[in-house]
Amino acid sequence: MDVNGPRKNRRLRVAVNTLSVVPLRTGGGETYLVNLVREMARLDDVRLLLLVSTANEALFEEFASDTVELRRVPLAGRSVALRLAAEHLVLPRQATGWGADVLFSPGNSTPFLATGPTVLAIQSMHYSIVPEQMSKLRVLYFSQVVPVAGRRASRVVAVSADIARRLARVAHVGPERVRVVYEGFDPSFARVTGARAVDQALANHGIPRPFLLFVSSLNVFKNPDKAIRAFAALRRPELTLVMVGRDNTGMIEQWKELTRTLGVAERVRFLGFVPNHELPALYSAAECLLYPSAVETFGLPPLEAMGCGLPVVASNRTSIPEIVGDAALCVDPDDTDALAAAIGRVLDEPDLRRDLAERGRARLPRFSWAQAARETVEVLREAAEVPG
Repeated sequence: MDVNGPRKNRRLRVAVNTLSVVPLRTGGGETYLVNLVREMARLDDVRLLLLVSTANEALFEEFASDTVELRRVPLAGRSVALRLAAEHLVLPRQATGWGADVLFSPGNSTPFLATGPTVLAIQSMHYSIVPEQMSKLRVLYFSQVVPVAGRRASRVVAVSADIARRLARVAHVGPERVRVVYEGFDPSFARVTGARAVDQALANHGIPRPFLLFVSSLNVFKNPDKAIRAFAALRRPELTLVMVGRDNTGMIEQWKELTRTLGVAERVRFLGFVPNHELPALYSAAECLLYPSAVETFGLPPLEAMGCGLPVVASNRTSIPEIVGDAALCVDPDDTDALAAAIGRVLDEPDLRRDLAERGRARLPRFSWAQAARETVEVLREAAEVPG
């Protein structure tokens, strides 16, 4: 059995704390961990213990195998208070009892009672960037927990260099222990060339051509209002703006009222959540992706759009310029005139559209979930070998 013999000659035993992922609540966190675990499970030098809750167990059941075990953590479910108690008090004993070489915690905190090597993954520092848009309790919790967890962890994974810099500046986590590991691009996001498939997708959602596309949750810091204002400033009555994303904060009526105030209500469609398998057809038919988010720790929609050959106009804030590079037009998201001007360029300059599409396709190979898994395992192995 691989619990015997020198560590270097056997599979690395990794306990994974999945409790921060709650289906339909933690969109980006769910995408990150499910894809990462899928690829880690395919590696021949790793054995995984997925510590799950009753709420998220179904997300990981497909990975169960001889080298991937699922184990429920008592108390953990949808209750935040019980989940935190289970995470900090119960989960560490399960990881230790299983014989983990290292505990991987991708939810911005590490368990208080963890005694062995730990790797913390940071996907969000919203509490320090837009604290006014979060509950006071959440800001208080993460402002206390993240710095402590970052300093206690053997190693820290940041999903962007922007996050790594913020960790050093805000949480005072030394850069010598932080490793940047980018998230991956899902290659199923490819241009849909069949006219019938595209037309059917547009008909299913009642989308007329031509249209601009916004894909993101409708949280305030994602700037749906800036997208609407920039669209109105274009003054192009032939265009429709299609807004794709969950209304996580109950703000949709405010955004709809804004469309009425600006006189564009008849040309803005709010679709709500759209499954991933339907998005490529929308990306393929749109004129441009508008992504004015003020806060982004990584930002997958621009990469998805690039995979479908769609030009991107994006924010110049946080990690977005780092991820899109020269394959998008990046502007100040608070300057709606600048956003409108950038969209106008994409609409009116065919050479620019082609150039952005080509640059986007060339950029995508930098982002692979398989590569993210390999690099994460390298960090986990490094942490396991750090002297106690």
